[in-house]
Amino acid sequence: MTKKELKKRTKKRVYKPGILVCYEKHGNSFHWALTAQQAADASLEILRERYDSGWYYRPEEDKTEPQMVLEDIKKLPEGSIRAAAMREFNSWKSSRRWNEDLRVQYDWIEATLENDDGKSAYSILLDRSEGEYERIEKIHPQGEFKPVEAKV
Repeated sequence: MTKKELKKRTKKRVYKPGILVCYEKHGNSFHWALTAQQAADASLEILRERYDSGWYYRPEEDKTEPQMVLEDIKKLPEGSIRAAAMREFNSWKSSRRWNEDLRVQYDWIEATLENDDGKSAYSILLDRSEGEYERIEKIHPQGEFKPVEAKV
């Protein structure tokens, strides 16, 4: 995932009035998102809280090398040894790509918080929503919906 792809995702997000619901390990939290600005503010608040709590980290650059390069694997005779070498190479390649994606995403999170970019924060939360304890969704109440202030 490149920085360009991340920016493109952010531009495609559409805000609709609703309530942001965070499904977390120790309970759910609810945030007003009746306007695009409220959604952005709530997203920044959620992202900042998770960042400050250590939910995100920037992994070290993966400097490992595969045991065999692709050119050498292709020279092996057809069979189980070549297939095993190819699986190991593909696993290394996938791991390296995953590591780089995490590094790019962490940099994106830091830039988003530094710039108070609520739209990017919302996009990040949606992208990470499949992660354990990071599920977030916007629910849309039916009909006319206006929050009322509590009278004390």
